[in-house]
Formats: sequence, structure tokens, C-alpha cells
Amino acid sequence: MLDEYVVQDPMQARAILNPARLRVLLAFDVPKTSAQVAREIGEVPNRVGHHIRLLRQLGLLVVCYRQGRRVFLERKARNFRIPFSLTPYSSLEEALGLASAEILQLLRQAVAHWQQELDEEFILVGEDFPKLPRSPVKILDLVLTSEQVAMLEEMLRNLSNNGKRGVAGRRYKLAVLLAPVH
Repeated sequence: MLDEYVVQDPMQARAILNPARLRVLLAFDVPKTSAQVAREIGEVPNRVGHHIRLLRQLGLLVVCYRQGRRVFLERKARNFRIPFSLTPYSSLEEALGLASAEILQLLRQAVAHWQQELDEEFILVGEDFPKLPRSPVKILDLVLTSEQVAMLEEMLRNLSNNGKRGVAGRRYKLAVLLAPVH
């Protein structure tokens, strides 16, 4: 797998910018079969297979090896750089606005899921979130170096106790969003 691939084909850019195809593409972080990815992302195998065929035709997914009839695929690169000229956006502000809306929607879904799972309500701080009673969520805005991000990832892995209850019996979810700073 390449560390970075610069997209030059408009069809590749369009495929990567499609949320459903991107989700399938990103699931191939290590060699996997289409069935494994379908289970992992909770999607119908036929739909995943359709996206995989297109991503393979475009060279974004590559065959790593075969094991009998099973084909193990991996994405072409860890990161894809898409020149802005290949995107459908008229401005960077439009692209960022759409990404922000998508992130907010995902965050809202995560909050709803966590509330249901933890059987409690909590407060999200920010103008776009409704204020709910009880346990606040803490939001930090930090700028980290690549080395610090690697240390954070390792520290979080070490902290994880595989979802077991803590000393007080209360469990917490942690969601980390890492976005590059320019």
C-alpha cells in the first residue's frame, strides 16, 4: 500500500468523494475479502460488491492475494490527495461547509447512539447542539504534531479495557476526530 496517492483521474475523484464508496474503500485498510468488509460496515454484500467492482476498475482497490476462491483486496494508498479542480465544489468554503455538515450529522448520530447505549442524556457544548440534561461531553480543540498523534493513539490503545466496566461501573465512549491543520 502506498502512503499517498495523488488522484489525477476525474472518475477516481468522483468515486472517492461518494460517501458510500469512500466507506467501502477505507474499510480495506488491511487485506480483506468483500464479505469481511460487508460485515464490518454492516452493508448488504451485493451493494458492497458493486462498489468494489468500480473501485477495482478505477485502480483504487488492488488484489493482494487469493486463498482458494477468496480474493483479498487492499486500498491502493493510505491517503488519497484529490486536487480541488477534480472536485464538484465551486469553492473551498462550499467543500468545508458540506464536510462540516456531514461531521455534525455523524456526531448527532453518535450522540443518539451513545444516549441509547448508556441509557442517559448528556450535554454537548456548541451552538449546533441542543442542550440536554445531565453528564456533559468534553470537547477539546488541540493542535498536535504527527509524533504526538502517534503517542496519543498508543496511549488510547493502552487505556482501553475492551469495553469492561470501570471501577465505578460507569462506561464512557471516546470519539477522536483528527483533521490536518494547514
